[in-house]
Amino acid sequence: MNFFRKVFRSKKRNRSHTNPAGEPKNGYAAHDLRMSRDDSYLHAPPRFPDSYDSRPMTAPSSPGGGAAPYNDWSSYPPSHHGHASHPPAGRHSRHAATLPAAVLANIFAFVCPHSTDRSYLPAEETTTEGGCMLCDMRDLAGCALVCRRWHAAALPAQYTSVRLDSVHYCGLEDALTNRRKRGSFFVKKQDGPVEVPELRMRLLYRTFQENEAISNTAQFLKMPYMTRETCKADLARLVSLTPALRYVDLPETVFGHGDDALRSTLLARCPELRKMAWTAGAERTFSDLARETPWPALEVATVANMQIEDVDLVRSLRALPALQDLTLRSLPWLSDGAFDPSAAPLPPLSRFTLDSITTVSLPGLSAYLSRPIVSASLTHLALFNTALTPAQLPQLLPLLPALKTLSYRTAVGRALPHPPPPPLASPALQTLHYLITPDATAAAAGRNPGDSHYAHLAASLPSLPALTRVYVRDPSFHTRLAAPAAAPPRATALTIHEKAADHQDWSRYTLSPPPSSAPGGKAELKPVWDLPRNSLVASGDVQTGFLKAAAAGAMFAGANDVLVPPSPGFAGGRPVSRGSLDAGGNYHRRTGSWASLGSVGGKKAERERRGSRQDLWR
Repeated sequence: MNFFRKVFRSKKRNRSHTNPAGEPKNGYAAHDLRMSRDDSYLHAPPRFPDSYDSRPMTAPSSPGGGAAPYNDWSSYPPSHHGHASHPPAGRHSRHAATLPAAVLANIFAFVCPHSTDRSYLPAEETTTEGGCMLCDMRDLAGCALVCRRWHAAALPAQYTSVRLDSVHYCGLEDALTNRRKRGSFFVKKQDGPVEVPELRMRLLYRTFQENEAISNTAQFLKMPYMTRETCKADLARLVSLTPALRYVDLPETVFGHGDDALRSTLLARCPELRKMAWTAGAERTFSDLARETPWPALEVATVANMQIEDVDLVRSLRALPALQDLTLRSLPWLSDGAFDPSAAPLPPLSRFTLDSITTVSLPGLSAYLSRPIVSASLTHLALFNTALTPAQLPQLLPLLPALKTLSYRTAVGRALPHPPPPPLASPALQTLHYLITPDATAAAAGRNPGDSHYAHLAASLPSLPALTRVYVRDPSFHTRLAAPAAAPPRATALTIHEKAADHQDWSRYTLSPPPSSAPGGKAELKPVWDLPRNSLVASGDVQTGFLKAAAAGAMFAGANDVLVPPSPGFAGGRPVSRGSLDAGGNYHRRTGSWASLGSVGGKKAERERRGSRQDLWR
């Protein structure tokens, strides 16, 4: 009803406001039937009205001779909307408008940190915890509207790595939920829950359909698990407009029954994909790779829960020339024949994972790893629940001189034999995940056979000179190195991550080398109080304001933590994201926008917060 009231009032005001000549002020003649229509609000005001002729275009010179901002606002006439006009842009605004594109891209990475995500990990594993990603994207979209130069620099950051989140991770989500439930005169009230990610996907499809340049920019597309599992038709239409797509979160049964549209779209419209997974029911599609390769640039492949022969497996994998990362999981027909060097073996890799495969023995795997081209290229090896025992690892490490990360996880029922095996030795190993837990039989009997394995690992630390991180499932592993005689001398610091079988958080201890002033001293072991992942990093007593996130393409969680630009929310006067934590660890909800740095509270911030409640896409 408020809409109709405004229309009637405008008509009444038009009839009464006439000039002495009997003509209305809107310019129409008195006999014209359009005299009652006030459509001036449909036209934008002139950029430089005639009444602004008295407005000074430049600021006067300062007494010192340099240019200074013009602060006398009294001489500025009222603007078109009745508010006081703003003075001309100052020196800082001119510098910001002329920044190089590389500098602007770096600044926008601080505004929206997750826009720099170039990893092949799903949305569940790349979520930042220090702020609200949707609000960060809204801030980046606001920066893109400043000028054409900023728009050109912010466009790749907006659409290169697209992320569709379901909710705001801040207090704004409650206001948006209530807004959607309430409805209006033009929008009916929703009886059921609103699928926000599905609506955002459709809006993104409309954007790609209307702008071909933006659709060619998209390379990474990530979305929640339920969205990609239930909106397969919308996902197929969306990826059909992205020819440069490298990674997309796909449903688990993309090569199964019922996903013909999505599968056909990926084969025909996405030749630049870098990661793909074949699961149960995809034997035929996987075998077709040997005849025709739809993704010649594929780098990461996962083959899981399939019944496929060794010959077909090797033939299809050799048809991928750019393959670097391979994961084989739960393949009951896999045997040592797939690693036989006399036949056509697996291609050389940089990352190799065997998960839940008990049909591959140490001789078969050693035959593949002993090839010179494989031993020189393999840098990450993961063995999860395989037939290889902990006592066989010392025989495997000498075959891999370039190995940097080793992840080993298994459940044991007996302790190490006596005499113990040789120590673990590697000149280049930097990160070791040594996760030994008791099996069901040992746990039921109350035995812990993992103590002997962790004692063997502690004795092997001097043989691992380049080791900087070790992960163990023994909460008392640091006590084995607490004694001065037990702490091995090291040239580099060693960080020990440990936790019990029923714990979720890692405890950290640092084994520091002796100071340079005392070369014959002992290594020092001390605990480290770490902040949650993707939170502000503490440097001494000061928080540096950088986020800790997984490196692009990190294969093992926690293996490659790097400092990345944060969501703007740390101490020092910078604006913060809605729902982020400040330097003191307190929950902070920002009410202003990126453009209104100084108006965190007040009527202006309240008006902007009300307008942002209608936002759905960002």
